[in-house]
Amino acid sequence: MGVFSAEARSRDSHQYIFSVMFESGGRVTMGNVVNFRKARKDAKRQHDGQRAATNRLLHGRSNAERKLDAARDAKARRVLDQHRVETGDER
Repeated sequence: MGVFSAEARSRDSHQYIFSVMFESGGRVTMGNVVNFRKARKDAKRQHDGQRAATNRLLHGRSNAERKLDAARDAKARRVLDQHRVETGDER
């Protein structure tokens, strides 16, 4: 019974595939065993990473820009609070 017997194929074909490597001269050799589930998840991670990088370029702001805006907002609040008139009439 070889590696590609009916039992081996029915048992393993849904999760694993043997990658085939061609050497010079047309000889076929066995490569690594590839887990379909892992390969599919890796491909999805790579696609999502590329999509996230594109969105960061289109919509994102750098950390320095966010900190600068936060500092400007904080300064504007401080200046506004410093100019607040206290009437002494508290409700």
